Amino acid sequence: MIWLKTHEVAQLLNLHESTIKKAIKNDKYEYRHIKGKGRGGIQIEIALESLPQEAQDRYYGKEQEVQKSVYMSLTAEQRKAVDQKLNIVLKYKEFKEAYPQADKMQAYLSQYNEQKPDNPLTYGTLQAPDSQLKNQSS
Repeated sequence: MIWLKTHEVAQLLNLHESTIKKAIKNDKYEYRHIKGKGRGGIQIEIALESLPQEAQDRYYGKEQEVQKSVYMSLTAEQRKAVDQKLNIVLKYKEFKEAYPQADKMQAYLSQYNEQKPDNPLTYGTLQAPDSQLKNQSS
C-alpha cells in the first residue's frame, strides 16, 4: 500500500491541506499516524487507494496519457486552435514572471494586442486556460 503525506494528497486533489485534514476527521480517507515531525511528533499519512480514482490516476501519470489521446482525437484544425491557446497561456505565464507588478493581466493584454491587432485577446479568453493550466500543474 502506498502512503502519502497530507500536502501530497492536497496537490493531487487540488485542495488546501486543511480541507484534507477535515476530510480525515470525517473518515473520508484511510489514514494512519506515524512518528515524525509535527504536532507531538506525529504525522498523518493517507492511503493512495482510498483517494478518488482521478487522483490515483494523476499519481501514476495516467492522466497525461488520457490528455494525449484526447488531443490526438482532435482534427488538425482543432489541434492548431488548442496549440495557439496553449502558446498564449505559456507566453502569459512567462510575462507574469518577468513583470511582477500588480496589474500583470492588463499590461500583458495591452502588449499582446499591440503586437497582434488581427487576433486580440480579452481578459476572459486568457483567464480560463490559465486557471486550467494552474490546476493541472498542481
